Amino acid sequence: MTELTLSQAINFWFKVQKGPECWTWTACTNNYGYGCFSLNGKIVKAHRLSYELHHGPITDGLHVLHSCDNPVCVNPSHLRLGTPADNMQDKMEDRKSTRLNSSHITISY
Repeated sequence: MTELTLSQAINFWFKVQKGPECWTWTACTNNYGYGCFSLNGKIVKAHRLSYELHHGPITDGLHVLHSCDNPVCVNPSHLRLGTPADNMQDKMEDRKSTRLNSSHITISY
């Protein structure tokens, strides 16, 4: 399990804006929109670190999935472990939802 020094913990949580639902990572993100944090010379994903700090180690081969579909969210209550197949299923459902929602957009001039 990842453990942080007090200084590292302060640095991590300083970069989080806690909202009523999502806890938004406000620092750097990668090309996929996930928060990144430098820990002991290594770049780690912020949501994975938050999961580990609150729930414990991540089993090899598992992903940390967002129930909120917000890649910058680090709220541990929005994070769960899942298999690669679970992750793909979530992505397919997100695309389907986006297509359904986008078909009802009205543009006014």
